[in-house]
Amino acid sequence: MTDPFNEKELTKTLKKAKQRTLLKMTVVALLISVAVIAASFYGHRYWIGKIQTEVMLEKVNEQAFMSSANTFTTNVSETQGFLKGTMTQQVYKIIEDTIIPWDTQTIHYTNKGFESTTFTSTTISVDDTTEIHIPDGQRIMQFYVPQYQYKTYENDLANMKQYPDDKYIEMAISFEDSFPFEHVQKMLPKELHVTWYWVNDFDSKKQKRDMPELDGDLYGFSAPNKNTTVLAQKLLTSEEGINTPERFLEALKTYSKEDYELLKKRQHKKFIAGVVVTGTKKDLAILKNQSYIKSSSIGAVVDKN
Repeated sequence: MTDPFNEKELTKTLKKAKQRTLLKMTVVALLISVAVIAASFYGHRYWIGKIQTEVMLEKVNEQAFMSSANTFTTNVSETQGFLKGTMTQQVYKIIEDTIIPWDTQTIHYTNKGFESTTFTSTTISVDDTTEIHIPDGQRIMQFYVPQYQYKTYENDLANMKQYPDDKYIEMAISFEDSFPFEHVQKMLPKELHVTWYWVNDFDSKKQKRDMPELDGDLYGFSAPNKNTTVLAQKLLTSEEGINTPERFLEALKTYSKEDYELLKKRQHKKFIAGVVVTGTKKDLAILKNQSYIKSSSIGAVVDKN
């Protein structure tokens, strides 16, 4: 029988007890480490995913009332890193029933929210009335604020002869004055293919400007009328249904309350400053010599399908 008070046996027993305790502590520490790492990983994914969703909703909402006319986005891809991520989307332009690649936009965000957007396209200024989209070489439509005075104006309606009959053309029409949405619908020829309405949020005081405004930097909304192609109507009608002044203002309210208050007052007075139309040169010729037109600026020109 083992003597419990034997010094050697007692030392041996205590040593085994210490080893078992150390092993237990090691296992517990390992399990806690694994749990902490797992919680951190899934917590980070949840947090960054939540921020990604918020940023995406913010940008989708913004694009609904501030994006290039006749464009739509698709093929969103995502990447996530530590405390940051990106969302990349392809942008296409549609003129009647012809679709062309227009841009690739990458939205960058961090744990603090939206950071920046990078683009694969850029623009080059040729002269006061010509801006070129790179890399495809298409022209960028330019807009002239009704209450402002410019050094020079585009009048592309007078230069339509240079374009072949088998081309579709997009054209920005800037008005001499701003009008309510309903007035614009009655004022324009019924045969016209209208795709986008420009909303005037500029200072109402008259002033002089050197350069016009570029497509893509303006408030507006897509509302392709029944004369446009079925494909254009489908692709240019936003999922949010922002195709009337009321819906435009409702979306804008969450983005900029200041602009919302300004434009709400103008809704039934000086709201629409211009439109974008599409068609062949024959289709657009109906706008020649219309007294309400301040300027006409051609954008992309594509082959008929």
